[in-house]
Amino acid sequence: MSDGLKILLEFLAGVTVVLLFGSVLGGGGMGSMMGGGLFGILFMLLFWVLVIALIVALVLWIVNQTQRR
Repeated sequence: MSDGLKILLEFLAGVTVVLLFGSVLGGGGMGSMMGGGLFGILFMLLFWVLVIALIVALVLWIVNQTQRR
């Protein structure tokens, strides 16, 4: 795996962990995040952007591995 992809995946994992801990410690877990108005919507959008970015990074890594063989 390339160094750039490793750094990207580590960054995305770190941001995801921070968001999850922030929402849980900030007041009641996932339920309050969904009903939290604008703040909850921003967290939800950021979460899905991170999920999609992780999927894209995984696909790129798999394609890169198959091309090296």
